[in-house]
Amino acid sequence: MADASEPVFKFSAISFGLGICVAIDVSTLTTAVTLYRRAGRSIYYILLGIIAVAHILDLAIGFAGDAHTKDSALLQALALLFAWVGGCGFVGLNMARFHSVGMIQMPTLTKALLVLTGISILLCTANNAMFAYTFITYGANGEEQLPLVDVLFSAWSVYDSLVNLGISLGFIAVLRSIGGKSGHELRKNFHELLGNVRWVLGLECALMIAANVIVQAADFDPQWVTVYIAESIRMRFFCYFLLTLSRMLKKKVKASYAQPIASHMHLGGGGGPSHLHDVPLSVIHIHGGAGEKQQPSGLRGTTAVPATGTTNSSSMGELHTSSDHVGVF
Repeated sequence: MADASEPVFKFSAISFGLGICVAIDVSTLTTAVTLYRRAGRSIYYILLGIIAVAHILDLAIGFAGDAHTKDSALLQALALLFAWVGGCGFVGLNMARFHSVGMIQMPTLTKALLVLTGISILLCTANNAMFAYTFITYGANGEEQLPLVDVLFSAWSVYDSLVNLGISLGFIAVLRSIGGKSGHELRKNFHELLGNVRWVLGLECALMIAANVIVQAADFDPQWVTVYIAESIRMRFFCYFLLTLSRMLKKKVKASYAQPIASHMHLGGGGGPSHLHDVPLSVIHIHGGAGEKQQPSGLRGTTAVPATGTTNSSSMGELHTSSDHVGVF
């Protein structure tokens, strides 16, 4: 990496790559904050923002400690803490988001994915513990003494990508099931948006796998910047999934959709690091005339029901999802 005191400009591929990472992470953080402010102040978006910040700190502290000194070894160990938050947090958040709806629709698949997620978190924890051991024992570049830890990290990263892909595909299956049972599309281009999400999921998974294969050639990317960039892009795609879901369920849907949505998308579960992420329906309004009262809907939010028990014929009992109440936590 070029010294800051160089009298002339020197291009640094590492600095350039890290700049890309930070720019993407800041974009993700900004989006998460925006969604939090406009989507019912969901804790889900706070956690996503925390993961983005952890990734930035992992980069900043880790590369600041890239030297064979005791202090640098401590900085690397500190960076591992933020790396662990990002690694375990991402898959954990993704699984918790799916668990609340998956246990109702696909309990067997959800339990299997829950086990796979637990394995991923354990492997991530073990990998970070091994890295910490090498830093404490051999210094900031201690992994050079035990190259196996880099291989194990890549193996976990690929496995984690596949688990996240499985969770997200499971969520897509839930949405397709709801759309099929309703007999209609929840929105005119509902299936088109689902198709967009599918190819983005495939791209994201392929990108993570390719990045971990590339860094095995140490001379090509000795600082593993490719992996950092892939991780940043993955988080940004996560925001894209949230926004896509918001669009999918944003406009009017017929009253007959209320029961399938409420019964299959009940979100009483917890939160938790993906991808097709929480169904962005926190408030549904059934317009039935002047006299309306608020009643629990089975979703996080409320359903407005006519006090008289009748529905205004002009509204045809249409449901509206509020774009200002997107979220599930």
